[in-house]
Amino acid sequence: GHELIAEKTIKFAFMGQMMAAIPDLVLRPRGPGRPWAIWDYKTGASEAYKEKKYEFQLNCYAYALYQTGLVGKEEKIQHSILYLDEKKRVDREVSYQDLVQSLRAEWQKLSALDRMCLEHCPRCPFGNVCHPS
Repeated sequence: GHELIAEKTIKFAFMGQMMAAIPDLVLRPRGPGRPWAIWDYKTGASEAYKEKKYEFQLNCYAYALYQTGLVGKEEKIQHSILYLDEKKRVDREVSYQDLVQSLRAEWQKLSALDRMCLEHCPRCPFGNVCHPS
């Protein structure tokens, strides 16, 4: 069995910033040999382009569990996207090392938006920050 922890804020350090995460549901194992799990509920249809964003969100939640010491860095965490309308579940198992590499790569992209995705620039209200004249 698992203890169910619903919508509880987790504060953690991420790339030099303090972050707060609120997972829909964290499943804490009650005994040895059971994995930690994170569930995130979504409504509407599953779409491939949204799934990458959801995976990033779940990776941040998993990283938070490692950073706060709730989960040992040698343990793996299962995270799941549950599409309620479709009755579909997408599971992924992650390790601490996988998360560090993945999140570091995403952080680098977010730190250089003006060089990563230029097609949004004409519509973005912050163009003067990225491209000062």
